[in-house]
Amino acid sequence: MTYTLPNNSTDLSGQTALVTGASSGLGLRFAKVLASCGAKVALAARRVDRLEALAEEIRKDGGEAVAIKMDATDADQLIEGVAKAEAALGLVSILVNNAGIPDAQRAHKMEVELIDCVLDINVRAPFILSCE
Repeated sequence: MTYTLPNNSTDLSGQTALVTGASSGLGLRFAKVLASCGAKVALAARRVDRLEALAEEIRKDGGEAVAIKMDATDADQLIEGVAKAEAALGLVSILVNNAGIPDAQRAHKMEVELIDCVLDINVRAPFILSCE
């Protein structure tokens, strides 16, 4: 038995995606896949040189991309980043919140400062971005 999936498509033409942590790893891969499906991609991270290289690669493949310097711990940069993305590519309709902390430990062993940092990036940042 098969079931049709309404609203299921890999065609993201006309969509604008904002990908945090896009300078490497999964964020870079998410950005490439979104672009290959037709989405315009705002690439956000701290390492602008890597973002510029990725944006150029996406453009060479026929896509649209813009590099945006963004530190996920800085609320002002999050808000400015969304504004820059929308000014360059249009209304952001897809958010891939990929920025995170690679050195987090088991919760019961984390110092309060690290807990605050993890929450800042993993909870506060996507909340601010989604509100924008």
